[in-house]
Amino acid sequence: MSSSSTTQAGEINIEQIREKLKTWQYKGMEEFSSDMNLMFQNWLRQNSADHKYYKTFLAIEDRFNKSIERARQKLQDAEDKQKVHYSKIAL
Repeated sequence: MSSSSTTQAGEINIEQIREKLKTWQYKGMEEFSSDMNLMFQNWLRQNSADHKYYKTFLAIEDRFNKSIERARQKLQDAEDKQKVHYSKIAL
C-alpha cells in the first residue's frame, strides 16, 4: 500500500477519508477502497466481537465491499463494451 493512501502509522479514520474525498486526493477507486478496508481492519482489530456495534460494523464492511465489487464490474463491463465498439470501427 502506498504511503499516500494511509497515515504513517498505517491507520486511517473516516474523517481522513472524508477529507481525501473532498480534496480529490484519491487517484482511483482502488486507493479509496484500500483506505476503507484499512479502516475496517483497524476497527475490528481494536474491538472485540462482544462490542455492541461489532455486528453492525461487519455488515457495513460487507455492504461496502459488495458495492465496490459491483462498481468494479460495471467499469469492466463498460471497458469491454468500448473494446467491442472500437473493434467494429476497425473492421
